[in-house]
Amino acid sequence: MAHPSTDSPTVQTADLPRGLPLVLLVAALLALFHRLALGDALYWGLPALQFGPWRAFASAEIAAGRLPLWNPYNGAGAPFLANYQSAVLYPPHLVLLLVKNPAPLVGLLGVVHILWAGLGMELYTRRLGLPALGRGIAVLAFPLSTTLIARLGTPPMIDVAAWLPWLLLALDALIARPGVLRMLGAALVTAMLLLAGHAQWAAYGLGLGGAYAAWRVWAARWPVRRLAPVLVAVALGVGLAGVQLAPTLELQRLSQRAGGVDEAFALNFSFPVPSLVTFFNPDFFGNPGDGTYAIGGAYFETAAYVGVITALIALPTLSGRFRRRARQSRTAHDGLIGFFGAVGGLSLLLAFGSYTPIFPFLYRHVPGFNLFQAPARFLLATAFALVMIAALGAPALLRAPHTPAARRARRLGLAAALGLALTGLMGGALVRDQAPLLGQLAQGLATLGALVAAGLWLLGQRPRPGHPRQRLWSAAVLILLALDLTWANGRSNPTTGADFFAPLPDALPDSSPATRTYTPQDEFERLVYDEFLPFSDYRLPPDRLDTFRRSGLANVNLLDGQSSLNNFDPLRPDGFERLTRLLDSSPRRDVLALAAAVGLERDAPRVWLVGEAVAAPDLDAAVEAMAAPSFDPRRTVMLETASAPPVAPFSGGTARIVADEPQWVQIAVDSPGGGYLVLADTFYPGWEATLDGAPVPIARANLNFRALALPSGSHQVDMRYRPASFTAGLALTGFSLMVTGILTALTLFRQRRRRET
Repeated sequence: MAHPSTDSPTVQTADLPRGLPLVLLVAALLALFHRLALGDALYWGLPALQFGPWRAFASAEIAAGRLPLWNPYNGAGAPFLANYQSAVLYPPHLVLLLVKNPAPLVGLLGVVHILWAGLGMELYTRRLGLPALGRGIAVLAFPLSTTLIARLGTPPMIDVAAWLPWLLLALDALIARPGVLRMLGAALVTAMLLLAGHAQWAAYGLGLGGAYAAWRVWAARWPVRRLAPVLVAVALGVGLAGVQLAPTLELQRLSQRAGGVDEAFALNFSFPVPSLVTFFNPDFFGNPGDGTYAIGGAYFETAAYVGVITALIALPTLSGRFRRRARQSRTAHDGLIGFFGAVGGLSLLLAFGSYTPIFPFLYRHVPGFNLFQAPARFLLATAFALVMIAALGAPALLRAPHTPAARRARRLGLAAALGLALTGLMGGALVRDQAPLLGQLAQGLATLGALVAAGLWLLGQRPRPGHPRQRLWSAAVLILLALDLTWANGRSNPTTGADFFAPLPDALPDSSPATRTYTPQDEFERLVYDEFLPFSDYRLPPDRLDTFRRSGLANVNLLDGQSSLNNFDPLRPDGFERLTRLLDSSPRRDVLALAAAVGLERDAPRVWLVGEAVAAPDLDAAVEAMAAPSFDPRRTVMLETASAPPVAPFSGGTARIVADEPQWVQIAVDSPGGGYLVLADTFYPGWEATLDGAPVPIARANLNFRALALPSGSHQVDMRYRPASFTAGLALTGFSLMVTGILTALTLFRQRRRRET
């Protein structure tokens, strides 16, 4: 049975003041993020380690007249635009590229996306014909869920999630009445979702959208060909995003994740089964915002609280749907309730990750499950499904009579909740000083009981159907939901002054990174996760915050234009990964540091000449050869080729960088007897070299770097970054835009002719 949405749905008479849910959403966001409006910036976690520095670098590149294709400061150079989470080409990010210090706007843009998600939920649920109470629950509970707000420091995740209701809205309209303009609308939403910059949530969102479209066609008993416009829309959306997807696919193929991630990494951040209690109290185990988080893992990865009222409406709505099915008496929205119930149940099972045998089995046997980490991120679909079930249950809630059985159940539930609250308070008073962990759990139990009791009490005050006070009661439900979610998210996003992201006054930008610092991986992780950004406590004292800012850790170094061999990008070239693993494991780190030009020796060069070359057929053979005690990068270069190109006998010489930009390096060479030029910059497709103006091939050297054979004499070597993947993606996007423009023009022309006749 199809849901009752139409092109012009008849929505029930509003039982709430017009616009109240959106007003409450704006008020909650102002309460949560007024510091951002006053000029502060997010800093804890990825805002400082990735997105703030990335946005500053991209802005500087645009100001210099360059598209930010290459980052020369991290990882001995790395693709920047191809790094999917940089999201350089996501249209809303244009505002970030036009200001000198975009860090304060990063958080504000995330808040705008939260509002966009709320507006999408309003339009989608309005299309489904839900009453004002159901729409209000959707407008508040999904955007203000801890699933989104606790992740505001990861803007690509928020940006993708904000487009999820718009995707379902566009697909629902397209399937109900196929048309060119509706198909183009779905394509545009798909493109925006793909350009937003988080591959994992984009995949989950498109998967949910595809399942929804298939269910709609099946439920309405329409022919399968009704899905054809959906497939065309998705294909066109992929084409529109091609300028981003093509470089990213190339980087993924050449990265440390080319063959997928290992099982331990894939299962990292699974959702523990006991954490189900956080669906009713998000801080049952404490909150890192005040330093009370009492269990391991990351709070923001397992957060899925949508409000106690939402959960208390969703659960009986779902159980009532199954009871009605058993009695063969269905309501208009039972199909949708069943669909979102299946989505919520399946996504929750997958979110459990390592705590059930299901996800490990899928990882080992089903392609695609080895591409991402953190099964708990499936909670995006779980939270969305819970919100939709509650919203769909609102009509039945408004019409339900007050039966004696229902009153008894509410009284029992209220008594049990108050009992939990009292038990938690008494237990906390007894054990708080002796056992802090037990004290936190007792406090969590007390808060759990209080939240559930408040929700049950308010639901129990519902007026009878048609009573004049029902409008006031519905408003009270939404106000309680907004207050509840504001409290739940109040400590998840600490801020600091925007000057944290400004260049340090005593830092000297290194426009030509001759040497690079390097922090071994174990020390890097200790500094990040133990010293500066522990998952258990977001509170960073001012002195430690200043030390963190001056640490030069990747990608903080970008803010000062300093060079670091470390790289904190999600996708890193495989050769770089192998080189750093060799550096971390080799007892000969002092010798390898010279080849890597990591700056561990004061005179470590970035470019040099050698007279010998050893060929290695692949990266594994090169690793083995470089780890051998006989390998000396002062005299020999390791080339990943079938055979090393011959050169004249080496008799010394010099090489120096005379011009250096992110996408162009010019080197002056004087080599009386020939030899090999080695540049300690990352070898990557798209880098082209000329020798005195004539093209010459670049070989991968010493696992990750670039080298070329030199004839004798004085020469000028130029290396420029011109990635073919970007050109191909740009052509695909241009073609897709042309198709979109032609289809739009033809459709509008036909509509105009039809009106005239």
